[in-house]
Amino acid sequence: MLYDYFVAADDTMAARAFDDPDNARCAGYAELVVKGADPITDLLPAETSLTRRTTAEVEADPGRGREVALLDEGEAVVFSLADSFRDALATADDAALRDAAAAFAEEQEEHVKAEHIVPFLKELAALAQGATAEGHHLYCTISL
Repeated sequence: MLYDYFVAADDTMAARAFDDPDNARCAGYAELVVKGADPITDLLPAETSLTRRTTAEVEADPGRGREVALLDEGEAVVFSLADSFRDALATADDAALRDAAAAFAEEQEEHVKAEHIVPFLKELAALAQGATAEGHHLYCTISL
């Protein structure tokens, strides 16, 4: 699976990710496509680490993992990331990102080194910083 993280002004714009990808995403942001970083399951430990909330609190956030758009029988789907996660990423320093990467790595079934996760979290944090500054939101397209 591929995970494509992006910034959009709102759910309506993010839902256009399939029909009009150039206009769905806010201009000026790097594309962040990765494998093995599901926003719902894989990033949960990083999200709890950065937001300083319990797993139950994070999972109860109505903005987290909300399905925004679905393409052709589930071949791809767009999910929202919680604004609390966006805000925590936007303000995270290097130490906080290293701690979040360690939490992420610790929960993976396959052996993953935290130092390999830090660059991804830094890129995601850069997206979050821009999104926060503009009042935009983070989304992820998951495709097979």
